[in-house]
Amino acid sequence: MTRAEALQVVRTANPAGLAAVLELNQAKQYDNLENTELLEDSEPWQARQPIPACQKVFSLPLEMLPDCLQDWLHDTARLACSPLEMVASNALCALSGVIGASVTVQARAGFYVTPNIWGGAVASSGSMKTKLLNDAIAPLRHLEKQAAHDLETLNEDAELELSQAKKQLDLLEKRYTEKKAPRGEVIPTLEAVKAARQEVRRLENAKPTERTYTTTNCTHEALGMLLQDNQKGMTVIRDELAPFVASMNRDDMAEARGFFNAAWDGSTSYTYHRVGRGKVRLERVCVAICGMIQPKLLDELIARMLADPMQNDGFLQRFQVLVYPDNYLKWIPPEQQTPANKYALERVIKVAIRLNNLEQNGTDGSLEPRLLKFSSEAQPEFNQWHDTLERRIRPGGDLATDSAFKSWYAKTKSLCVSLAAIFHLCDLADQDRAWGDDLEPISLDALLMALDWSDYLEQHAKKIYALELNPDQTAAHTVAKLIEDKKIRDGSTLRDVKQTNRNISSIIDRGVYTLEQLGWLRIEETRATGKLDGRAKEVIRLHPDLKGGE
Repeated sequence: MTRAEALQVVRTANPAGLAAVLELNQAKQYDNLENTELLEDSEPWQARQPIPACQKVFSLPLEMLPDCLQDWLHDTARLACSPLEMVASNALCALSGVIGASVTVQARAGFYVTPNIWGGAVASSGSMKTKLLNDAIAPLRHLEKQAAHDLETLNEDAELELSQAKKQLDLLEKRYTEKKAPRGEVIPTLEAVKAARQEVRRLENAKPTERTYTTTNCTHEALGMLLQDNQKGMTVIRDELAPFVASMNRDDMAEARGFFNAAWDGSTSYTYHRVGRGKVRLERVCVAICGMIQPKLLDELIARMLADPMQNDGFLQRFQVLVYPDNYLKWIPPEQQTPANKYALERVIKVAIRLNNLEQNGTDGSLEPRLLKFSSEAQPEFNQWHDTLERRIRPGGDLATDSAFKSWYAKTKSLCVSLAAIFHLCDLADQDRAWGDDLEPISLDALLMALDWSDYLEQHAKKIYALELNPDQTAAHTVAKLIEDKKIRDGSTLRDVKQTNRNISSIIDRGVYTLEQLGWLRIEETRATGKLDGRAKEVIRLHPDLKGGE
């Protein structure tokens, strides 16, 4: 029997032939079964079948933004040659942080929403993520500079007031001790001296605090302490969201996860006890979050969440305004473009200042949220949309089965209300109207724009959660990208590829299987040299068209 004939017998699993091969091996008539031998004698390759296309999303139309934001966001995206939604998503989250808990929206009877949103953009390394994020939060940076200047003025006034109070105390103590007073004035009593001392102590302890709008990295306990002096809320800015989201799934971060879940709601009270700090109670916890995340890191988060039900508690789904752009623009050097309209940013800053002044305090000094409702034209439209959503997620609906995507979709009921409120308040602020006791109700135009955003973000969510909604084709695209990047080559072992990409090993298994059905590759088993009964290795054989990594 020739060597080629023996190899053919192995492939057809003929028992008699297999015995003959073992006999040949024992007689050392050949040394091993080389991978190249298997490839040379394998069946001819057929034409590759295309992988079904992934979920596609269109670019955000400029008309889906309030007038006061359009010029600024368009210039920002245009000069960076980036999709509009990359900067718009973060800008809306940042503005929601300015509004914070100063407003509560009564969407329907018993349904109240604080217009506080989390989101960001999915973007690869090198896509100017940091610059776009910094541009999106420019209005907040202006408010911070103004707050620092105001604090300096307040400190000067407080120091002057304290200095005058101390002089008054010295004068009263001297007159009380000497029992003397200028003609026409009475000698101060001991009670008057004590009152002056108490006033000095009050002024010494009543140091002005700076209004804090943003933080980039702090523990939930430190954030809680900041919120004591910033009842309206704050914005957490993360240049990379993946580590933050991943950390919330650790067992030792259960308390922090509970804190941020309450902070997403924006109206929930929160209490915790700490040695040295005692009891810390917040009447309401409101935190907006914006940032960026890389596609690969997002895929890893999704894969882990789907593999471990304990990590699928809806935390990631709270990032409702998370966009995953498709259409990146051709690079045009900024020197060849029309400069940004500086008045556009100034307009947005004025809007942010007006939104910041929405805050009002009750008689006890605590934050008193303003009530906002839908107009008579907008309310029926919202009710109809809300009823449809509820039917979809309840028994009998097309989203009745529990899933990660359903968890995201169910939360759009509050997202739509929040976006409508943000759009409406931005329009009112742009018109420089005075904030009265009763806010003008949300317009139909603002609601319709929010409904358009809900539909738009649903397409992005389907792309983000594609691994759950379309697991085979998503996994196939993931493996195809590894082939394109030459991280999978002809002859790579499946084990090595999975170890190199450990966080998505389950995706690789599914993707390899799918691509094998489409004729992109084959999995062939080889054994250690000279050991037909040794441990087999699964080797990836690429279609001849792909051996160059095309």
